[in-house]
Amino acid sequence: MDKMERYFDDMYGKTKGRRFSEEPRPNVRLIPSAQKRRKGLTALEIGAGEGQNLIYLSKHGYVCTATDISSQALIRARKYAAEKGIKLATAKLDIRRESISGRYDCIIMALVLHNLQTEERYGAIKKIMKATRKNGINFISFYTERNGKKEMNLEPKLSFLGKDLEGSITKIYRQKGWKIIELRRYNSIMKNKEPCKITTVIARKIGS
Repeated sequence: MDKMERYFDDMYGKTKGRRFSEEPRPNVRLIPSAQKRRKGLTALEIGAGEGQNLIYLSKHGYVCTATDISSQALIRARKYAAEKGIKLATAKLDIRRESISGRYDCIIMALVLHNLQTEERYGAIKKIMKATRKNGINFISFYTERNGKKEMNLEPKLSFLGKDLEGSITKIYRQKGWKIIELRRYNSIMKNKEPCKITTVIARKIGS
């Protein structure tokens, strides 16, 4: 068990009650409207945590699979889904080191990239692109600013957040022939009550 896995297992294992809101992450509600046929579509989430995004999508007809580096997070995701009468498939996955098994109509990676180093972020994006079916979508969201300043817990020598990260992600998708169907920036509040800004990118796979 490495440092990141231990951190999240401790965080979820020691928290009483929900760690996060049962509401889906901001802008996840855009996903059903981005895909006209929803019933029976498959959705996978990287870093699903307590499963709130997939519980929401399950209610809209998606067949969902939650993945996370933390076993404790997946226990919570199954529990909270069951409380809503939803059977949620789960699989432990370290996106830094492991590939995604199967192909999906929708893959979500919400507020995960800030936990990864630069090359790991690029690698994770390429993995979810590869595991997406034709006409499927990818939903990526990430912190852009925190308290008006760029996050510095990553690699401060690299300007890879804010518009730099945004531009890098959209460039990757466009170079591979994907269509960017949504690019939004919005203000939010972190769990510690600090104001922050988050960017959401939704891209559709046009090729095979």
